[in-house]
Amino acid sequence: MKKLLGFGLVMGLAMMLISCAGTDMKKVEAEARTSMKNMVASMNEIAGKLSAVEAPEDAITLIKKSGDLFQSFNKELTGISDKYKLNVAQDDELQASLSDVYEDLGAASETLKAAFDAAAEKFADNTDVQEQLKTTMEDIVEASQMD
Repeated sequence: MKKLLGFGLVMGLAMMLISCAGTDMKKVEAEARTSMKNMVASMNEIAGKLSAVEAPEDAITLIKKSGDLFQSFNKELTGISDKYKLNVAQDDELQASLSDVYEDLGAASETLKAAFDAAAEKFADNTDVQEQLKTTMEDIVEASQMD
């Protein structure tokens, strides 16, 4: 029985390695890198536009767009991992290979946060803008906790 169990474990491990060995990590990295670079560009674009808006309605539209964009991006990255059926080691390898883009994404996040802070101050007496900022931030936090 022990030999059968040991054989089963070895075969299971071998099957897992075979199924993962076919994953072209360069292709996965290229797809994730493109997605992340698009996200960085979009975040910077929204931050620039948000800093320049004068009308509260335009601010609300851009704030909502940023939240929708973040949720879409999060689903896209999760989808890449699912699409290629990455195991934990491959997922870790992917994250390590994208460290430079993660830095860019962090900088874009800070730029967008600064634009949010400026909009909160600029439209401090507009409850609709304040509510949209609050809702969008909650949505972003919720989306970033999905995995």
